[in-house]
Amino acid sequence: MISLLLTACGGGGIIYVEPVGVRISPTAYTVVAGNSVTLTVTAQNTTIAWPTLSPDTEGTFTINGQQVIYTPPTIEGTYEFTVAARVDRSQTATALITVVVPKEIEFIENADGINEFVADGITRMPVRFTAEEVWTASISGNCDLNPVSGPAGDNTVNISCGSNDTGANRVVELIVSTNNDRQTRMVTQRPTPRARYTTIQYPGTTSTSNSIVGINNSGKVVGLSSAGYFLYDDGYTLDRYTLFARSSWRNVSVYGINNSGQVAGTFRDSGSMISGFLYDSEKEEHIEFASTRTESWATNIAVYGISDSGRVAGYFWNSNNSRCGVFLYDGKEDKMVLSRELPNCSGATGFHLEINNSGQMTGYYHYNERRGGSYGFLYDEEDGEDGRYTEIIPPGSTSPYDLIINDSGQIAGRFAIGARVYSFLYSNGSYILLDPPSSIDVTVHGINKSGQVAGTFRDSDNMNYGFLYNGGNYSVFNLPTPTDFTNADFLKINDSGQVTGTFDSGRRGFLYNGGNYAIFNPPGMTHSGVIEINDSGQVIGNFTYSDGSRHGFLYHDGRLIVIDPPGTSSFYFREINNSGQIVWGYDRQRARFLLEFE
Repeated sequence: MISLLLTACGGGGIIYVEPVGVRISPTAYTVVAGNSVTLTVTAQNTTIAWPTLSPDTEGTFTINGQQVIYTPPTIEGTYEFTVAARVDRSQTATALITVVVPKEIEFIENADGINEFVADGITRMPVRFTAEEVWTASISGNCDLNPVSGPAGDNTVNISCGSNDTGANRVVELIVSTNNDRQTRMVTQRPTPRARYTTIQYPGTTSTSNSIVGINNSGKVVGLSSAGYFLYDDGYTLDRYTLFARSSWRNVSVYGINNSGQVAGTFRDSGSMISGFLYDSEKEEHIEFASTRTESWATNIAVYGISDSGRVAGYFWNSNNSRCGVFLYDGKEDKMVLSRELPNCSGATGFHLEINNSGQMTGYYHYNERRGGSYGFLYDEEDGEDGRYTEIIPPGSTSPYDLIINDSGQIAGRFAIGARVYSFLYSNGSYILLDPPSSIDVTVHGINKSGQVAGTFRDSDNMNYGFLYNGGNYSVFNLPTPTDFTNADFLKINDSGQVTGTFDSGRRGFLYNGGNYAIFNPPGMTHSGVIEINDSGQVIGNFTYSDGSRHGFLYHDGRLIVIDPPGTSSFYFREINNSGQIVWGYDRQRARFLLEFE
């Protein structure tokens, strides 16, 4: 006689068969807990005598001829059912029986796949799941959970935790239970960023008389107070305020500050002539240039841009606005690099100009000689001894507008032919028509240093969609859920090709990053809007809860941080630099506070 040993997770019984050459079928099987599997045991001689079940065998089996009906334990896992010959124990056959337990609770992954959030007592992390019957939930750590119970079906619980000041990630455990199931989800609490709020207020003035004009990437702020324009430097030292306008200057107007700490603007001197100025905060040096240095007939000058190298760009006019021109001033060498009279200036409006950090600038304005007429140009300082001036004339149109330029000298803009609006990319002397599939009217919103263009278009159903143009290819922004990824607007693009904006008619904000989407949708909010994105991928915006309260948010590295400055009930973000410093205020028009995270 030949003995067969049956085991299940360490237990076994004895079966006698003869002779050697044992087989078992099937060799692998998956069974739902509580059910049985039928196994067939064969040998060269099929005469079998079955013994009684060994007391330590897990599960039970019964014998029916050459078949074993095995009922494994109800605990989820994989069990080995092995037979072996008594005379030659090397002769074995094994079946792997996998037991699965049906789940009444299934967690649903977040749209962005991220299960991390900031523990700051404000930010709420939603966790979605389905349950086949009523459920209860609990959370570990210094956290609150809402709701803690609910009905069968799709459900969402919101986790909010106190500040995590440990400086390291910590994990909390969410437990959801029904009568027949218990599932857990581990959620990571990121360290709480430490916010520092600074009121920008020149000494001796009231806070309401102060406003921020601009901030550079080093955190230098140019502002305006009742005492005049000032520079604020170093957020850690509150006495770093400098009034930089000379006492003889009147009607001072500041354009902004570059990343070298230079401020550009205009003023009226004692003789009522409007002149431009460049103030270098590092050298504490003032440079003035009169409008007459452009052309002898010029009486007015306006600064429209400053590059990081200190080149100042703008327009100039005569006394009755019948003549105008464009200039580029080099403060380092104190010379006019470009002074050029422009056509069709009488009655012209809507002057716009941009300068990049490569010595190139583009501009446009509207004139009244014919309805809808506009004039655009490009000046490339580095192209030859005197540079190169080019009129921007898209094919089929002589009226470009909304021109923007990147640091590579590429221009994106719009033009109209009849009632239809087109957009274009001008690169190395060639025009590329931006024409996404199914588009009618196309609007460009931004261009980065790589020549990627973000924009929107209207289709035949009068719906707006966002798109990214990259080297001849279009990515139209769309999501499987929510399905209403339409009416995209207010798009911004950074130098990494990340695009942010709003959709659903301005109700929700989003970030598009290489084919992946993040939706700025804090629980309980009714509207969210994006203000700006920096080159580090940090996005700032505002959103409104259903109770009407207004809040801010910072999105970075997969984290949505809800921001509520102390003592405020409603405020607006204005700007974020590449160092993550945020300028904000109580209304849309005036920003006077600085927010930084440590």
